[in-house]
Amino acid sequence: MDEKSEKSSPEKSIDERVHQQLVYKDNRIIDLNNVILDKERQILDLQERVREHNEVASVKNQAMRIVQQKFEEMNRDKKDMSTETDPSFLNTTSSTSTSSGGNSKERRARSSSPGHVIAARSLYFRRGGGKG
Repeated sequence: MDEKSEKSSPEKSIDERVHQQLVYKDNRIIDLNNVILDKERQILDLQERVREHNEVASVKNQAMRIVQQKFEEMNRDKKDMSTETDPSFLNTTSSTSTSSGGNSKERRARSSSPGHVIAARSLYFRRGGGKG
């Protein structure tokens, strides 16, 4: 029986060591799984932040497009207002033939776009009274 108890003791110590290793490895696996879960939560949080930032960037871009369109409309309106003419001035073919010479020059001057030079000739130079 002594032999049996001697065998038993070394086997018991081996079994205990194996058991301790298994417990250690199980605990290590649990710890690593917890680390993985934490990292997955961090990844999900970061993905949510990225989505939010993308939404904010998209809204900012949309707002900038709207502001740009408004500025373009304002510029277009200002250009239209600065070059606006009375519709009666646009019918130059029928009105110039029936109107007097002085009135025709006035209409031509008014219907010209802003920034264009309109030559005004003096009667003094036409009659030969001046130089040139």
